Amino acid sequence: MRRARIGITTGPGPSPHGPVTAVERAYADAVVRAGGVPLQLPVLDPAHAADVLASIDGLLLSGGGDVDPACYGQEAIPAVHEVDPERDAWEIALVRARPASMPLLGICRGAQLLNVACGGTLVQDLPERTSAQHQAVDRPGDEIHVVELTEGSRVRQIVGVDDVRANTLHHQSVDELGAGLTVVGWADDGTIEAIEADDGAPVVGVQWHPELLVERQPHLNLFAWLVAAAAG
Repeated sequence: MRRARIGITTGPGPSPHGPVTAVERAYADAVVRAGGVPLQLPVLDPAHAADVLASIDGLLLSGGGDVDPACYGQEAIPAVHEVDPERDAWEIALVRARPASMPLLGICRGAQLLNVACGGTLVQDLPERTSAQHQAVDRPGDEIHVVELTEGSRVRQIVGVDDVRANTLHHQSVDELGAGLTVVGWADDGTIEAIEADDGAPVVGVQWHPELLVERQPHLNLFAWLVAAAAG
């Protein structure tokens, strides 16, 4: 049986010879561990979205720099950084052109991008809204805080626990929810940590980085779900 092909979005990376797109190896390793085949998707013209989607079975929106606030009708505050409008436009096109049956997993920036693509907005800088710790960047492999999950939600069913302990590497989060999405996970301070489609479609976004925690079963389960759903 052919293994499910999971397209992983990429962001800008360093090169002495011109622009490149890249993604951290942990995403690909997590997909392989879950039984899938990872395929890196370079940033392309949005007009190519449908053709690229036709070549994969599932879509993983990876982490990275901030989504341009212009995408959700706001001006950027000074804390916004690493904005890449070309990447934003490409990934929004992927989300909007995705076949309804194709599973999608958004991670950190990917969850935020998913929300923006559906018409939602973001908290541009969490320290302006909460004193809680959401940027423990020196502890990427540690479970820093608890995410409370809604009973009966897809995310809770996937991870297999009532509340999941998560790492935290972000300074932004979902704010006003996009159309067709529902919130199913929160940190103690009320920060949105998990979203999913409200109609049962295979669409999930998590604010933490499960690819860095795959030694723990609840986090590996997110990739296992993506691969299994993509395999049909």
